[in-house]
This record gives sequence, C-alpha cells and structure tokens, in this order.
Amino acid sequence: MNVQTEHIYLLIQLPLNATVSHALELIEGGTSRVMLKEFPDLKDLLTGDSLWADSYFAETVSIVIGSRI
Repeated sequence: MNVQTEHIYLLIQLPLNATVSHALELIEGGTSRVMLKEFPDLKDLLTGDSLWADSYFAETVSIVIGSRI
C-alpha cells in the first residue's frame, strides 16, 4: 500500500441511514476542534479557514472484503 504522510485512511462502519458526507462533516469538525485547541498555532499556518481539504475519496466495501482488511 502506498501510504502518503499527508493523507488519512479510515475504515468505518456507518448505519444504513447515514451518509458518507455527514460522517465526514462530524469527523472533520471534531478533529479540527481538538487539533486547534491542542495546537493553537496551527491557525497561523492555514491557507484557508479549514484544516481539511475540500475534497475526499470514499469507497464502500462489503462485510466479506472488510473482514480481510
């Protein structure tokens, strides 16, 4: 696997009525609050108003494939 240092890879399970975009809003919002509280100087390094990029990639896997990861 080609892992890049500026990327985060997650394998998460969502309820059937949840959307990937809503899950990412929660993850990004929560992690941003924690990181900016822990490291307030990060605000000075931002080029915009967010720690996160505007885009993301999501792929679904089945239970069979997920169990092999």
